[in-house]
Amino acid sequence: MKEKHLTREQLAALIERNEPLTEEAAAHLEGCPRCLALLETRAVAGMILPTRTYADDATIDRIAKRSFVHLAPDKRFSLRSLLSVPRIALAAAATAILLFTIYLGFGTTETVEEHLVAENASTPAPAPTLVGTPKEFDSGTVVLHGRARITVLRDATMSAEGQDHIALAQGTVEVSVEKGDDFRITVAKRYIVRVLGTRFTLESEGPKLKVTVTEGLVEVVDNGANRSAVLSGGMAHLFGDELRPTGAPAFEKTGHRPSAPAPAAEAELSFLQQGRAALKSGDDEEAMRWFQKELEEGDEKDKALFEIVRILEKESHFDDILALMRKYRDIVNGDSAYREELLIKACKAEVKEQVGTLPACRKYLHLFPDGYKRNEIRDILENGDGQ
Repeated sequence: MKEKHLTREQLAALIERNEPLTEEAAAHLEGCPRCLALLETRAVAGMILPTRTYADDATIDRIAKRSFVHLAPDKRFSLRSLLSVPRIALAAAATAILLFTIYLGFGTTETVEEHLVAENASTPAPAPTLVGTPKEFDSGTVVLHGRARITVLRDATMSAEGQDHIALAQGTVEVSVEKGDDFRITVAKRYIVRVLGTRFTLESEGPKLKVTVTEGLVEVVDNGANRSAVLSGGMAHLFGDELRPTGAPAFEKTGHRPSAPAPAAEAELSFLQQGRAALKSGDDEEAMRWFQKELEEGDEKDKALFEIVRILEKESHFDDILALMRKYRDIVNGDSAYREELLIKACKAEVKEQVGTLPACRKYLHLFPDGYKRNEIRDILENGDGQ
């Protein structure tokens, strides 16, 4: 007949629910080392005290003598001493240490390696700069230069012309200038892109340049066509795509080409252009005179007003800026591409001069709720932090 061992339910009743040890179970444990060992293991694992079984001392000693007959007489133990509180606590502590050691040896190694891989992956490599240029940059490269962050969208060749001036020979780049204005980019030795605090994309291919402005204001000077254009957020333009004659004049029978037309006389520089030339040479006073003439007599009054405000801002003449804005409010309130930048500078001047409710700042948020300075100006209005 097959021997019937104690079930898991019976062991759980003894160990976990403190049920008394029946005579039948005690008799079985006395003659079954297997069930006795299982009971001992369950007791140690659960940190069970010996008082959870109600066997009398004689029964415990009898079971112990049968279970440990292989021990010498002076080395034998009783089940009671084996299940004493100190021994169970010591066994439980040893088991916990063993399990923790196994965890350190097997589980932690992978975790540390995964952590190192994740840490290395999340730490970007230092962004290259334009020192020692010209250089070729692969698509996806981020370049830092002065106040500009340049992301290469298509392989590009760039060089540094100064702290606030770079040259793009070819390629496609996205440029972000966070603070300040008048950052310059020369493209293909033909175009000059004046950045007035903005984010935009330049795509240069041969004589063509596509400019897409995401935020702010950009002025593009096309030296090849002797013209300029101003683009604000949301605008894009392709330069250098002028229409060309589809056919050349036929040769005369003599085989000679017709005489080329006489070159047109070089156009005289406008007040604005002369002011910018003076500004480039470092003569702000001379530049101011030319810009004032353009503002009074020229056709590009908004550009002249912006240039004058920039000079006054550099000299911290904020009260003069506000007076100028009031005098030429028709320009500020017009549809000029410079309107957003003029309101930003008026807002800054109001903060510096501590002007009441900061009307220019509020007007900016009203007219340009998605403007690139919206968060900064909203913070000024809410917290009064504009210094």
